[in-house]
Amino acid sequence: MADYPEIESQRHHLDACVTCGICHSVCPTYLLSGRELLSPRGRILLLRRLLEGDIRPEEIGADAFDFCALCYACQTACPAGVRTDLLFIAARKTLADARGLDRRKALLFRTLEKPRHVELAVGLAALARKLFGRRVVDTVAGGVHVPDLRVRPLLHELPDVIPAEGKRRCRVGFFLGCISNYVRERPARAALEVLRRLGCEIVIPKGQVCCGAPAFNNGDFDTPRRLAEVNLRLFH
Repeated sequence: MADYPEIESQRHHLDACVTCGICHSVCPTYLLSGRELLSPRGRILLLRRLLEGDIRPEEIGADAFDFCALCYACQTACPAGVRTDLLFIAARKTLADARGLDRRKALLFRTLEKPRHVELAVGLAALARKLFGRRVVDTVAGGVHVPDLRVRPLLHELPDVIPAEGKRRCRVGFFLGCISNYVRERPARAALEVLRRLGCEIVIPKGQVCCGAPAFNNGDFDTPRRLAEVNLRLFH
């Protein structure tokens, strides 16, 4: 038996899979590729072989787990309730430990710890899209669709404190998150309005940083811990 603690900690989910293949009908990477190794069942079989010592992490192609979108479609369809998200994140952690993170990802995750650099990069991308159009920016990004971005982060437009409507019933801290901050502001503004009308005084710490999900979901567990420490100090 090979020793891979991150995967071993999710062994109960690995064992719960009965390889019925229902996940095939909803998995976007399988439906697009037709490849078993790019299906949830195929990925689970790889992890079982890894734990049994039949293969090593270096023998697993990067696309096997990198192509998973963590969309939860297979998890929703699974009759056994297998937490594929936990399994595949653990797999990415194991592969990253064995081979090292992709250099581009490592650079991106380091940038998450520098909010000013993130703001600059997003602002430049937003301006480039306005000047040169969507197709050019998507091409520069390696063919990835880049959504509409805010030139100025929403965090800079919100006050430090939003007073409650009427009598104050509670005081809450509001974590904005990168999507609300740079891409879609309407859900955040709607949530703030609901809280305000419910009598909440809302505190919005200006130094808050990314939650770390992009790094965590790709097997980098250290960066999210450091980001969490920053946010915990702010919201304490």
